[in-house]
Amino acid sequence: MEQEEILYNCKSYACYLKNEEKLLKSTSGGIFQGIAELVIESGGVVFGAAFADDFEIRHQEVHTIEELGKILKSKYAQSRIGDCYIKVREYLQKGKLVLFSGTPCQIAGLKSFLEKEYDALLTVDLICHGVPSNKLFQEHINFLNKKYGKIYEFQFRDKQNGWDEVSVSYKLKNGKKIVKAWEDAYFYGFDHYYFLRPCCYECDYRKMRSESDLTLGDYWGIKDQHPDFWNEKGISAVIVKSAKGERVFERLKERIIWVDSTVKKIANYNVLVFSSIGKKVARKRFYDLWKNGEKNLSHIYKLIEQPKQSLKIGVIGGYASRKAIICCNKYDSGIQLGWHIANSCVSSMIAPVPGKPMDIADFALSNEYRKQSIKNDINKLLQHYLSQKNDYIVIDFLEERFSVLYLENGLTITDSEAFSEIEDMFPVQVRERLTMLQLPIHEWEKNCLSFIKILKRYMRPEQIILNCTYLTECYGCEGPEEIFDNLKEIREINKRLRKYYQFFAENYEGVHVVDIQDADTNFCDKNFNLGCEPVNFNMARYRQMRDKIIEITEMSGEYSYDC
Repeated sequence: MEQEEILYNCKSYACYLKNEEKLLKSTSGGIFQGIAELVIESGGVVFGAAFADDFEIRHQEVHTIEELGKILKSKYAQSRIGDCYIKVREYLQKGKLVLFSGTPCQIAGLKSFLEKEYDALLTVDLICHGVPSNKLFQEHINFLNKKYGKIYEFQFRDKQNGWDEVSVSYKLKNGKKIVKAWEDAYFYGFDHYYFLRPCCYECDYRKMRSESDLTLGDYWGIKDQHPDFWNEKGISAVIVKSAKGERVFERLKERIIWVDSTVKKIANYNVLVFSSIGKKVARKRFYDLWKNGEKNLSHIYKLIEQPKQSLKIGVIGGYASRKAIICCNKYDSGIQLGWHIANSCVSSMIAPVPGKPMDIADFALSNEYRKQSIKNDINKLLQHYLSQKNDYIVIDFLEERFSVLYLENGLTITDSEAFSEIEDMFPVQVRERLTMLQLPIHEWEKNCLSFIKILKRYMRPEQIILNCTYLTECYGCEGPEEIFDNLKEIREINKRLRKYYQFFAENYEGVHVVDIQDADTNFCDKNFNLGCEPVNFNMARYRQMRDKIIEITEMSGEYSYDC
């Protein structure tokens, strides 16, 4: 949490260069150019990514403002560092001012190489989308050369149609060709995260971890965050992360138009400020085809995006697992939620599973969902759902947090919000009510074994996905910011849940276990539509669950692409 708190408190700005000619030549608001000019005017040297003659992207050093153009503008591929780290150290040892720009991991690499801090070193990184390999980009250039004739210049972000109308341009022998960014096959795959470097999907250097002095990026969502601060020629987001960075930005202010902002506002449309995108299953599909000789990017996309055979997945547990499957469906229409026995019903509460059904008349409840939950609970419909065809079942024990009710007739049911509506009218009296923490663990284990026995009648172990979800301790907008008041209770419940998951996995060998250990996404979105409660999470966490579930189904021979 400490890193999030530090980053949230960093001074942040929306800004752009006053010089319109220079602004138009930049990718966003021209801020890197402004900083680089300050350094060069002070006798310093600037390092950044540039295209070589063969379109390979390499880091180069620049000593004059006239040379600066080659390291301006975004390059969406990995830049080769070469001997630049060595040169940076040599300049710093001579007392020369150095500006080094790069991805967060490149800044972290430089800091590690230098092994000490230098007052004369200024580092600038970016809100990084991740980077593909140079080789893939050069293959794309070869493709364009065959299609249009020789490509003399390539721009990932051409502003001729405006900054927010993202366009790619190619300089040809007879002029410039501009296409919408997503019509360029390479840009499309980059934007869809199909072929980034493996480490980019779970980057170790987001937030404060690169230790850069300044972080720059496009200020997407500026019309919502600062409605009166708009420039169609481009606007940068700037996060100032050190005293050195603050001094430089203060010097830059006379050359820019700027307004105070916050990291939270920047992150609203730049989620990669805080979190990585998580594992992308489509990357493996992409490179499987690529390595087997398919080099037409558009054709690869058609293959990996084509409809696939449908999978039905049932859910026994809470909303988190249901939401993960809904995310799976949005990501891949071939995955469908078969059924969901959740919230307030017997099959979410393992303790009452062995009980016998009770035949009673329907009750009027506030909504149909609660009515069905009561019906599931009292009539013990677990086996009814299991008897339906399911390719997989996702199970979590978050609903175990509800108390168990022991009725006078020997029946056990869930103490749910739905039951509270009908308790006064219920024909059988409640004899005892035990909370999760009051319930003897040996009794839960006995009933869990009965639950496993029932599951085995209908499902093979490899069809079971145990989604180990816990209550969240924190909540916030884009990260863990504040702690829930009932922290002690949450931790006690989570301690019990860990024992439950461990017991289930040990006694049902061969099941898939999903256990996401990512502190950065372990929080409830403060604005979550179902309420800010410890049982809810955030979209980044639900996507992580989704990716794990898709990864498991991809490993199955039942679910594969016909390529």
